[in-house]
Amino acid sequence: MTREEQSTLKKISIRGRFAYGLWCLEELAASRGNSDPALTTLINKLWKVTESETLGWWEDLLVEHNPKVMIPDYIAFKEGRVSLRAIDLSTIDTATDFAARAAFLQSLEEPIPELLDKLAQIANQNLFAGTEIYSELTYQSTTQLIEILDAEKDYDRPGLEIVAFSKFSGNDGWGIPFPRAKIVAEQNVK
Repeated sequence: MTREEQSTLKKISIRGRFAYGLWCLEELAASRGNSDPALTTLINKLWKVTESETLGWWEDLLVEHNPKVMIPDYIAFKEGRVSLRAIDLSTIDTATDFAARAAFLQSLEEPIPELLDKLAQIANQNLFAGTEIYSELTYQSTTQLIEILDAEKDYDRPGLEIVAFSKFSGNDGWGIPFPRAKIVAEQNVK
């Protein structure tokens, strides 16, 4: 990341940082021909994070779709070291559903699991804490997400300007809610 991008990123809202990562995940999956309906469904659910006036409803959705969390939890469950009740999942009701979620997450090719982990960090790190000047926590997670994307040889990461409209100065660092179509419009302008 250039110094100019670092400066730009600090001015982008947490919601904008999340949207940038999600946009890149969606593009990367499409460029690799990943048309898994479960991934498409998940991506569509995650876009609701950028549209929502209400903060925090997505916490469990993101954690329970994070391969770094769910796969170890499923292994522990499968080995009988922990019960489904003890794991306390809100988006999974049965052992069959848990197995299906784990299988889906295990099927994802790198770097998609890493990107899902970073998206969960970006969206959840400042939910219940002050954001200060530019939210160092979400800035670091977004920077790490960008480093993962930049390491992909066959992926040309879009510039941050596609989400620059979402200002950190709005809504206590979260920015104003916006739909995916706003980024599509920004892409078409470029």
